[in-house]
Amino acid sequence: GKSLTIAITLEVPASTASDRPASQEVTAPRTFTVGKIVAFFPVGAEGTASIFLALDGERIWPERLPGSDRLALDGITIPFDVKIPVKSGQRIGLFGSNSDTSNPHTIRIILNEELVK
Repeated sequence: GKSLTIAITLEVPASTASDRPASQEVTAPRTFTVGKIVAFFPVGAEGTASIFLALDGERIWPERLPGSDRLALDGITIPFDVKIPVKSGQRIGLFGSNSDTSNPHTIRIILNEELVK
């Protein structure tokens, strides 16, 4: 079978507080394991826009790190190897905040299915 790829694009308006993040959700078409997350951050985001992923509203990625539980990068495309099981019908949500007071930032992520060897 063909491996599953899910893309989620989120425009985060200027001045979006982290306790009231913007979000975009998709429903998992089938049960699968996410093996890689590729995140695309626009140039100019300069650490003002940050994101996290949630499954049925429960935050799953990035894992909470001391002092930081979101990802905020600038002008970069970066892959992360993960192992996140997703069940058919679960809601996969991309949540974002943006401390830039004048510019919205659009962040895109792609989830790639882990291929079972």
